[in-house]
Amino acid sequence: MKKIVFSAAPVLFAALALSTAAQTPPQTTPPVVAPVEAQPVSPCPEIRLQTATQPVREGTPVRFAAVLTGGDTKISPIFNWSISAGVMSAGQGTRNISVDSTGAGAHRQIIADLLIGGFPPECSNQATATVNVAGPAVMVHEFGDLPVKDEAERLDILVSGLSQSPDRTYIFGYAGRTNPRGYSAASLRRMREYIVKAGIPPNRVMVIDGGFREEPVFELWVVPFGSEIPRPTPTVDRREIVFPRTTPIRRKP
Repeated sequence: MKKIVFSAAPVLFAALALSTAAQTPPQTTPPVVAPVEAQPVSPCPEIRLQTATQPVREGTPVRFAAVLTGGDTKISPIFNWSISAGVMSAGQGTRNISVDSTGAGAHRQIIADLLIGGFPPECSNQATATVNVAGPAVMVHEFGDLPVKDEAERLDILVSGLSQSPDRTYIFGYAGRTNPRGYSAASLRRMREYIVKAGIPPNRVMVIDGGFREEPVFELWVVPFGSEIPRPTPTVDRREIVFPRTTPIRRKP
């Protein structure tokens, strides 16, 4: 009688296969990601104007520059400038212009407008920039030794003008040959107190002892911020001045 022998190897192999299959995670198909569409580039550039940020003195050359960022680089822009004051000395039709600011102090500023052509109609094609211009100092009054009432009338006119602008005033005092010591300083102090009391801030009222002239003279100047400050113009050398002697007070015996 033949013995039938059963082998356990196939059964063990199958069990191991099942165990391994149970431990191995199933393969997953990665999701399909749709390609990102490139954003269309705008044909319109950003337009900025660069110029001086501080006030310039009248007569100083002023430069305006157009800066274009982005936009269709295949387009050749057309630049058309206009200014509100001064004279355009160079650069019309280009990105940069130079302006002669002579005479612009009367307007206190120069406004530059730029119109750009060549881009599609939907593009913004205009930009504006402004530069403040300080005009020259102006002497508005000149007078000698006046009665207090007449002096006040001239100061009132000065105060009226200063109250309508941010300008400063410089008052120059010149003593005459025969005026007593301290005459100019006392007069300037009186005028400054009068103007400040009328409402003009003290930091806008400057008084300067200018020295000596043949006769006493006072000059009232209006000086815009940023403009050149006038200088004293004495006509008599201080070394020539001999102050009058004061009468001594006699004491009773």
